[in-house]
Amino acid sequence: MDVVNQLHIQGEEAMTTCVYYFRNVTKLTLSNTFSGSRVWLGPILKRVVPLKQLTTLVIECCDFSFEQFIKLLHSTPNIHTLIYDCQSINETNSMAIQQSEMFQLVSNTNSIRNLTIKERYSSENIKLLVALCPRIQHLTIDISSQHLESMVQFILTKSKTEIPQLCSLCTKNTRKSMVGVLKNLIESEELLDNYLIKHIDSGAYFWW
Repeated sequence: MDVVNQLHIQGEEAMTTCVYYFRNVTKLTLSNTFSGSRVWLGPILKRVVPLKQLTTLVIECCDFSFEQFIKLLHSTPNIHTLIYDCQSINETNSMAIQQSEMFQLVSNTNSIRNLTIKERYSSENIKLLVALCPRIQHLTIDISSQHLESMVQFILTKSKTEIPQLCSLCTKNTRKSMVGVLKNLIESEELLDNYLIKHIDSGAYFWW
């Protein structure tokens, strides 16, 4: 097990029944379902991997509770790359979540620099995840064309104050025709001074 540095756990049952300890894992992927228990899963995970050693976390679950997710980030302080593909955020509770003590603690202490949000969340949920990771440098999102302009404007505005280390943004599944629209938005609103924007493999990429 000492040669394993990436571990993929497919479901809560696979985690709870695992009898091995992967001492050198730095990348952890959780997928499938983790909805069976409301008990904090951290102590179980600690028997499988060294949580404080992890640097990359991938959540690919349809029902991994956001409360569990926040607690997991609190237990993995050295995560610098987060890939989030989960549908469990309840938009109606986003404000309450952001104001919670645990959310504020994780937001103030995590080391996440690379954030990828794969699921097509609503604007409010993307804002919630961005607020959770104020030290991000590279952000990748997938958002509907209907909300694309407003979300790019929000992110670039926040990059001047709340996420000042952000220096690149990628919007996946963006039509090439939108590049000109986004460029006009940036210049008309004076969102960036020196920047580069390109359309690569169905995505719009911004660097500044």
